[in-house]
Parts: sequence; C-alpha cells; structure tokens
Amino acid sequence: MIPEIDILPCRLLDENPETVKDIELIQKGLFIELGWHYYVDFVWIIDRMRHLGIPRGATVLDAGAGRGLLQYLLALYGYNVVSVDFTPRKNRLMGKLLFKNDQISDEKEHTHPYITHLQDMRSGGKVWKKLWFLISHRRLDFFAPFKLIRQVVFGKSQTGEMHFYQADIRDMPALKDGSIDAVVSVSVIEHLDIESLPQAIAEFNRVLKPGAPMLITTSASKDNDWFHEASLGWCFSRSRLNALFACPAGSPTTFTDYQDILAGYRENKTIREHLAGIYQPVERTAGSAGTWMPEYVPVGIFTRKEHGQDRWEAAGKFPTGMIAG
Repeated sequence: MIPEIDILPCRLLDENPETVKDIELIQKGLFIELGWHYYVDFVWIIDRMRHLGIPRGATVLDAGAGRGLLQYLLALYGYNVVSVDFTPRKNRLMGKLLFKNDQISDEKEHTHPYITHLQDMRSGGKVWKKLWFLISHRRLDFFAPFKLIRQVVFGKSQTGEMHFYQADIRDMPALKDGSIDAVVSVSVIEHLDIESLPQAIAEFNRVLKPGAPMLITTSASKDNDWFHEASLGWCFSRSRLNALFACPAGSPTTFTDYQDILAGYRENKTIREHLAGIYQPVERTAGSAGTWMPEYVPVGIFTRKEHGQDRWEAAGKFPTGMIAG
C-alpha cells in the first residue's frame, strides 16, 4: 500500500466525542498531564484501529509509551498492550490495580538526552507546581479515580493486559519476529536522531505480523525539518516523511492546508481546556483569556508491513510465544 501521511486537524475531537470522554476519564483518573495535541493523536489512532477492524484481544505495541495515557486507553478498550520505552518502566499505582500487568526483563541501561529531559520535567518541585496548577485551574477531579474504577470493574467489556518492557524502540530483542498485531506510537520518533529513524521503522516492521498496521504520530513542519528546542524534538517536512516511509512524491496530502490547521489549534476550545501547566497562552489584551500559540502541528502516518501476499487477519486472541526465548 502507499502510506498515508496527513496533518491531523483538531476537528477530529468534535467527530469522536465518546473517545474524547474516555481519554478525559483516564487522564483525570490517573492524574496524567498531556502534550497539547495528544487528544487529537489518541483520537486519530483509536478511530483508525476501529476502521481497520482490529479486534479486542489483539496485541498492540505502544512504542515509546513511557508513563503515557494511550497504553491505558488501549487496555480499557480490551487490547493487550506491549508498552515499550527506554525509561524505567514504573506502572502507575492505579494502573497496577486496574489492569493485569507484568514486566518483561531487560538488563540494559539506556541513556539519551530525552531521558534527562523527562527526569527534569518530573523533578519534585515541578511536580508540586503541576499539582498546584491543576488545583488552581479546577482541573483536579478527586472523584475521577473512582469513576475510572467503576468503568473498569463494572464495564460491559473485558479489559486487556499490559506488558511493560524497558528497551530502545530501535532494538527490542525480547519481542519475536511477526508477533505483534499493530504498532502505535504517539509523538516519539521526533525525539530520535534523524539518522536512526530508519532503524526504528525497520524494528517495527520486524515485530509486526505480515500486513499488520503501523499508526504513528509525530510533529510536522510546513517546509523544512527543524528542531523544537523546548520539547527536544524534530518537526519533519513532508519530504522527510515521504523518504522515511517510502511514500511516493506527489501522493495526496493535507500539508497544503498546514496554515489553516495550525490556526485551528490556536483557537480550539477543547485543546485550550486540556492544556498542561507547562503551556502558557499568549495574552492578546489585558482582559482576554489569551491564545494558545503552537509552532507546529501533529501528523499521522498509516502504513502496513507488506511481505509477499500475506495480510493481517484479526485472530482476536493474545498470541502465544510473543516473547523471544
């Protein structure tokens, strides 16, 4: 197939209100702060998975999951999640209580500038600052954990399992070839060295079953690649993404709508209501609420592992022998 590479518009939030509610439930229930565009990223991935017919019980690799929300959303929807990240794998306390989980051992120690960046973001003083922001802006719902427990315990559908694996997404030796039903990744590959991006994509393809989908979000630029210092991440041009995912030049694109989509994010009410404390709107006038001023937009990439004539088929079962011996 020809990979699909599209700028993600914030109207996806209005088109998927039930998914937005589920994201908000987990965010408040687990006290997770999110990147400013993550709601759109999550909605796009879940919407695509549903349209692809990926069944509950399928094994989904969340590449670069960290302590993020998507892995819990996937487990809530009944997917068995392999959560991979090079940061220490510490499941959230509520996550341990709600979802069956285990650890895949890896003796390697990982170092990367982005690990240091994350550790700094989670330092004691900044954690208290985030907590105060949530309280002062009335975003802390003390009943949310109980609402989440009720949804998981008394929900009509069985939740999935979670397997936490500390590894570099460019090298996941504990996972067998062709053992994964789908790969998802939210705002991760932009933090890798550009030269090593093909290695990450090759590793995703190695662990995927033939014909299985890959759903990746990252940051997009209007014209040329540039590095966003505040997030330590690259903003990729369409030509860079075309080369990385073997997408022919001249393929249909929404990059021509870049400026309009960017403007939509700056004024979107849902985005503004869920901004984390590290994002400060720019004040236009003394009495205004300000305007959120993002410098880039998220982009979604959908492709498949194409090997021979095989195609991914929904088995609806957690595969045996996923972990390499």
